[in-house]
Amino acid sequence: MTNDQFATFVSLVNNTTFRSQKKDIIEIAASSNTFTVAQVIQTMSLMTFSGDKVDVAAAMYHSVCDYNNWYMVYSVFDFEMYARDLRKKIGQ
Repeated sequence: MTNDQFATFVSLVNNTTFRSQKKDIIEIAASSNTFTVAQVIQTMSLMTFSGDKVDVAAAMYHSVCDYNNWYMVYSVFDFEMYARDLRKKIGQ
């Protein structure tokens, strides 16, 4: 996703009130776009709860164009249990 497209995407997610709707928008975008790991991390930061961050990262995993940097996603979590949950969701 280009920087301009990503900025529009972030704005749309930010302007959505309900977290379930935010996750829906992210899942729809992930189904037809590619993202860098940095964009995944930035998208995760739009969510308040760690469990939602896990869901967002899992939804975007198959849309990542730089898998060699995926390890950076795990640093977002304050607790190892969320990183484990993400690894389990994506089959790692």
